[in-house]
Amino acid sequence: MIEVKNYIIYNYLKLVYVCDTHSGRGDAVGDLPGWPFCFKVSSAHGINDGKVVWSDWINLNDEEMPSVRFSGAEVFGKLLAVNFQARGIHCELKPEELFRKIKAVVHDLCGEGTVP
Repeated sequence: MIEVKNYIIYNYLKLVYVCDTHSGRGDAVGDLPGWPFCFKVSSAHGINDGKVVWSDWINLNDEEMPSVRFSGAEVFGKLLAVNFQARGIHCELKPEELFRKIKAVVHDLCGEGTVP
């Protein structure tokens, strides 16, 4: 059976888990607060002057969150990471902990500009 869990963390970031209740594993998608986008662009889509891009999947060798990719959008002419997708997560992973893991990946790959 599939279960969808919606979360709001830090009063403004939405995370959604789509979980298989039998295996306890699933996928997650969530908002990011406009962090640096330093990833190789895997695909890009545009409408008029707007552009949305996706990074390649990044294998993390993390049991709780094996892989992640990021979407970026131009905000005032600068490409920023605004969303993520994570595959194979443990569904009991607290959303704040997932967000901390995502933040650590962006910080490790893109540098110090990852706040909050």
